[in-house]
Amino acid sequence: DASAATAGTAPTTDAAAATDTEAELRSICLSQRAACWCQLQRYPEALSDCDAVLFVDASNTAARMRRAFTREALEQYAGALEDCRAVMALGAGNADVSASVARLTRLAAQKKKVDEANKAATPAPPPAAMPAPPPLASQVASAAAAGAEAAAAARARGTAAFKRCEYKQAADAYYEACRHDPGVAIHFCNLAIALLKLNQPAHAVTAARRCTELAPEMVKGWYRLGSAHLAKGDLSAARAAFERGLPLATKQEQADLRRGIADAQRALEALPAGIEEVSPAPSPVSPSAGTPAPPWSAGSPSAKKMAGKVDLGKAAETARRVAAGKAGVGAPPELSKLGFSGFERAFLTLWARGKAPPDRNADLAAFLRQLPQDETSLVGYIGDAMSEETLSALVLAAERALLPSDPPAAAGLLCRLTAVRRFGMLWMFLGPRENQAAAAVLRGASGGADAEAIRASAGKCGVEL
Repeated sequence: DASAATAGTAPTTDAAAATDTEAELRSICLSQRAACWCQLQRYPEALSDCDAVLFVDASNTAARMRRAFTREALEQYAGALEDCRAVMALGAGNADVSASVARLTRLAAQKKKVDEANKAATPAPPPAAMPAPPPLASQVASAAAAGAEAAAAARARGTAAFKRCEYKQAADAYYEACRHDPGVAIHFCNLAIALLKLNQPAHAVTAARRCTELAPEMVKGWYRLGSAHLAKGDLSAARAAFERGLPLATKQEQADLRRGIADAQRALEALPAGIEEVSPAPSPVSPSAGTPAPPWSAGSPSAKKMAGKVDLGKAAETARRVAAGKAGVGAPPELSKLGFSGFERAFLTLWARGKAPPDRNADLAAFLRQLPQDETSLVGYIGDAMSEETLSALVLAAERALLPSDPPAAAGLLCRLTAVRRFGMLWMFLGPRENQAAAAVLRGASGGADAEAIRASAGKCGVEL
């Protein structure tokens, strides 16, 4: 009897299993189709497919991340933020998801302000005979369509320039595409390779990282990020980026990624014992004959012996001495001999990712005062070498070390930094902490003689005075 009962229920069990398998396959197909819609920038279709998957399985983290990406592309920032937080609540969060939460929190708050301002500025209803203005959603959709069209045109120009090996024009065009349509990962992927061709690996890392944030499933983004880290000399980060792309890659893509992993591993193994991996830096201007280079200069004999390490005590002493000399508007003589890379290396060592103790604030201020005191000199001194990390450190250090004692100096430094090449792209990737610091610095000197410059810088930083 037991055997008969079991045999009688087997078809029902098999049917249920078949139904579950069919539902699972349908979810996989819809999720993959949503990814394809995203690549084609057909976001409404992608959103519909993601909704269908999540209706059946609300714990599908891949579908939630794709829907978050789609919602962000449609400027539905609050919904995208909700999806990212759900992914973290499901235990699938990582550094990329955390970065997305921070970015979307900022974007959602900004959009809320815009919506409230638009609502407050809405005039009284027009007479019945007059046509009603288009709804806000229609205006947003029109603006998004115009942005996508302009981005597509810029991307086409960039691709044409890239094929002609005109990498500067290609990078400018791809950057324009990023500004017009900042939610599309491929624009940042293209920008990264153009910047690599221009030997600007730090900027390439920034662009490639944004690509992976927007589309974690895009293998090419992880390959670009690994290549940029490798060119920059961040060997462990390069290997990690290549490895992140492996599970997503086709057989051919896996071969490229494995070659990148092997290159990074060989470089790591070639490092002498006890030597830290460091980013390669451009050679500074050679010191004049008979004048020894400071120990924190990349080209000095002591720097070569240190292989990337900085004698922080001597660097700080040099900074205080030069700052106390109150050099003119250009770069101080000692500083101009170092090149920006020498200054950057010593400053970031002192800053220690914000962990420098309070008793080093005077040293931080002395370093900041070494930078050229007029816009043209600072732009020429930094060139294209500014990285996301360095810009963040300079802004936060200005708030911490300069603002309390000299608000005009802090604001002046920030105003000059906004003129540095590719400032807009770098600022795009910084978070709320840097925005708060910029607002505090600019507000601290908003009543001074440079009110117009401060207002212009506030606009570039996206902060309100």
